[in-house]
Amino acid sequence: MGNLERAKDDGAEVFPAEMIPYMEAEATKAELDAKIAEAKEYLDKTDHKIFPHYEEKADEFITDIIALRSVAREFIRSNKQTTEDVADPIPTDPVTIDTSMYDIAAQQYVNSTITSLRYKDIAEVTKLASYANIKQLECKKLLKFSTVCWNKAYSIKTLVANGEIEELSQEDFVAMLPIYTA
Repeated sequence: MGNLERAKDDGAEVFPAEMIPYMEAEATKAELDAKIAEAKEYLDKTDHKIFPHYEEKADEFITDIIALRSVAREFIRSNKQTTEDVADPIPTDPVTIDTSMYDIAAQQYVNSTITSLRYKDIAEVTKLASYANIKQLECKKLLKFSTVCWNKAYSIKTLVANGEIEELSQEDFVAMLPIYTA
């Protein structure tokens, strides 16, 4: 199994895919603790990359980062119990629904709304909203729209993840998001 690549701009090391089946008998507590620390470091160094305002670099893909973050969290959860000698097992849901496609759909929806109004991206909108100018009011409304949109997206994701509503197609998901009105 080779190493999976991740963003290189933070000076972070590559997060190894070999960590998943690391529950071998020869793994010492110290080795496992070191691998868990490495996974936690990866999560810390990529936290900012999953927020809506983050612009991915040319050599990275947000979907890959989200997937690797899931791998790191799963590794930590599955091995934390071994290193801490916890008596009670960590409860896990038998069915896990991947809702990362909703993040991508929400980001694309917000971006398309912004670009349809002839702004380059959310960074430009944020900049124009921060000082007095002709477009400041509209940009503040767009930032509020983005926040409301993301709040709605996360509430829908929670309903899907908890099984309260069925999984949605990206089109149905986007249809549930608010519409920007000037």
